[in-house]
Amino acid sequence: MTVLVIINEAPYSGERAYNALRLAAALRQDKDVEVRLFFLGDGAWSASAKTQKPENASFDIPWLLERALAAGAHSLVCRTCMDARGILDSDLVNGAKRGTLDDLRAWTLSADRVISF
Repeated sequence: MTVLVIINEAPYSGERAYNALRLAAALRQDKDVEVRLFFLGDGAWSASAKTQKPENASFDIPWLLERALAAGAHSLVCRTCMDARGILDSDLVNGAKRGTLDDLRAWTLSADRVISF
């Protein structure tokens, strides 16, 4: 089974990105599940290694993404969204890559499940 998780929210503006990445890590516990993460809009900040964890945050979004990628998840970040926010390829968490709307289209059409946060 292939699950596409779309993350639209900035990393610390709420708990959606946090919960999306927790779910991705949980899904990867089943080796028959392929997890694909696509970061869109302000969600692009969630894939940046330069994102600073606020002092009052109890979770670390870049670390959670690294954990999901280490478990075998795949990750793309919207190119247009990165450019609009000044996020460089070199800013991305190791394993995250720049993607396009065509990539999102292909991932959506090939996924068994699509979940948007």
